[in-house]
Amino acid sequence: MAIALERYTANEASLVTRPKTISRDVAERAEVLLVQLVGLLTTLGDEVSASDSFRVRLAKAHALSTLDELSEVLRHLPDAPGRTG
Repeated sequence: MAIALERYTANEASLVTRPKTISRDVAERAEVLLVQLVGLLTTLGDEVSASDSFRVRLAKAHALSTLDELSEVLRHLPDAPGRTG
């Protein structure tokens, strides 16, 4: 058990310290998918039972939060080569 925990901790640490890069194209595709997800969760909200409505609202809140963070990332990414706008 201790060995597995040490291995997990070492892997987790390497993920945190490794620089993460993302291309503008990937970020924009992720943004489109998140917008679609928020739209689906918004329309689904009226069709779910009361017991599931919290889960839908929570999923929508997470998607909106991620969309907000992604928008911030996109503001700081350079435009793709050959692209204007």
